[in-house]
Amino acid sequence: MLEHFYRDVFTELARVTKPSGVWYVFCDGQSYPAFYVSAYPHVKALRPLIWDKVVSFNGYTWRHQHEIIMFAELPEAKPIPTGDGDILRNRAVPVNDREHLAEKPVDLLTQLVKKCGRVILDPFAGSGSTGKAALKEGKDFIGCEIDERYYRLAQSGLEGIEPSTPSNKACTRQGQVAPQFDNFE
Repeated sequence: MLEHFYRDVFTELARVTKPSGVWYVFCDGQSYPAFYVSAYPHVKALRPLIWDKVVSFNGYTWRHQHEIIMFAELPEAKPIPTGDGDILRNRAVPVNDREHLAEKPVDLLTQLVKKCGRVILDPFAGSGSTGKAALKEGKDFIGCEIDERYYRLAQSGLEGIEPSTPSNKACTRQGQVAPQFDNFE
């Protein structure tokens, strides 16, 4: 199993996240236990949120109509006054419309980033959906993507967004500093 990798990822996330921060980590029923164990030493509270995708996609055996979103509060995180339940209903991006295999709908991510602090980090940025949601909400965004094709896709998708706070920084890519945008601290 990938326990060592998960442990390293959550240790690094804890290092770069403010003690008052929160994490939203997408996973399934098989990876949630490993994520939970790896994240637990770094946080004061963990709880699963359920993303109900409304429909399941055709295929064999039981199909996943949901994903788990592990919500973690770091040691100094303030309570988030959401008033929301722990089931978020939002249609998945249709398979034929996806630019990335694990693409999440911007509307779902917007629900999450609204409840976060000023800076949003997505260490696995993919097609940039989290960045789109963050910038639309006037948040600062840091996205990291190792795959050159998705990095360019995310970068081009973020360039067209008019944030209320025009702050955006792309992470390093293959040892080179990626383009930076003004106003990022």
